[in-house]
Amino acid sequence: MPTDASKRWEEMLTPEIVRVKFITVGLLVVAYEMLEETIVGRVRDFFSTGFDAKGFTYSPDYATRVLALDPKGKGDALRSSMVWLRQAEAITEEDRTRFLAIKNARNEVAHELTSILTGERIFNFNDHFQSALALLSKIERWWIVNVEIATDPDLVDKEIDEDGILPGRILTMQLLVNVALGNHKEANAFLEAFRRAQAKVKC
Repeated sequence: MPTDASKRWEEMLTPEIVRVKFITVGLLVVAYEMLEETIVGRVRDFFSTGFDAKGFTYSPDYATRVLALDPKGKGDALRSSMVWLRQAEAITEEDRTRFLAIKNARNEVAHELTSILTGERIFNFNDHFQSALALLSKIERWWIVNVEIATDPDLVDKEIDEDGILPGRILTMQLLVNVALGNHKEANAFLEAFRRAQAKVKC
């Protein structure tokens, strides 16, 4: 009967298994980075006042109304933005706990990648990945509905199907998943649509 060690070696020497592991952990890292950028970037951009020779400029309110919210008092943009979103009721306390779990999973991937790839460490990719996508979608939809649509005079009085909103970052993740995991039919559909759009721009 094969031992646990021999099973791990067999998996580690099986190209398809190793390839899938590399892809799945990579997708989780990308999903986390997108989620963090949404959390920090959306709030920061809300306080944008334009740009100058040095780049984008921000209202002093960003420091006093966002960065000052850091529970540790260090002005950390991620922690501060999470508190701001919680106060704005864009997320719940459960969402905050979920985010910390996703962040810990991302850190585990970064620091324990060899153990995960060799099978010494069991890593639940799917739960963390789905959780990251769900939270990313929730926050992006909140911004679209409560900021972008709410401040657009052409849309403010129109009935919007919030569940039907597909944020751009979620679309990007769907595309990456389809391409990376070999869903050729859907991936090629995106590619052909992109090529048609590019052709129209050049005309």
